[in-house]
Amino acid sequence: MFWSKKTKKTRNSQSRQHKTDYEKLEKKELFAGLVAVAYNPATLAFSLTGDALNNQVTVSQAPGNGPITVTGNAGTLVNGAPFAVFPGPFLGNVVTNMGLGNDAVTFSNVVFGNLTTNEVGAGSDRVTLNNVKAKGNVTINTLDGNDNVRLTGLYAGHINVVTGIGADIAKVSGRVGVVMNPLGVLNPVYTFGSSNAAGNGKNV
Repeated sequence: MFWSKKTKKTRNSQSRQHKTDYEKLEKKELFAGLVAVAYNPATLAFSLTGDALNNQVTVSQAPGNGPITVTGNAGTLVNGAPFAVFPGPFLGNVVTNMGLGNDAVTFSNVVFGNLTTNEVGAGSDRVTLNNVKAKGNVTINTLDGNDNVRLTGLYAGHINVVTGIGADIAKVSGRVGVVMNPLGVLNPVYTFGSSNAAGNGKNV
């Protein structure tokens, strides 16, 4: 069978177009991952665990210590769905381990006991706390990568932000302060440090 030059050109063009569409689809699917959320109603403990892909989630709470909603952003799934809802009052310990990738976790209008965020790997991670109150301590670990930490309207017994190697930014705005711990001792407002002993980390 013989093909004209025009027919060959058309078939080659369609083949290239299909390949381009497939590559775009592949890149889009690789962007977002899966975050597993576990809640213990007995202890009120709350944990978020990400995978090796790029995860973005927002944790928000309804007024009056109401239900807590964990929403996946940019295609991230939460327990296999776009979002998950959990009962309040959400006053236990909160731990996030978002895994590898360029992750972003936001807490907005939430009240809890202690908060510990762990961002492993060398991804460019983002941690945002907006109008949050911790009855205990807040510890943010971003490790290496160009990380971004933003604290707005945060109150806690002690606030500690530790970053690693990279052009990191830690921005404090609005009202950020401490509350009295059970012993009545006022702790420092916040402490910024670098996990890199050589001092290559940068905090602004």
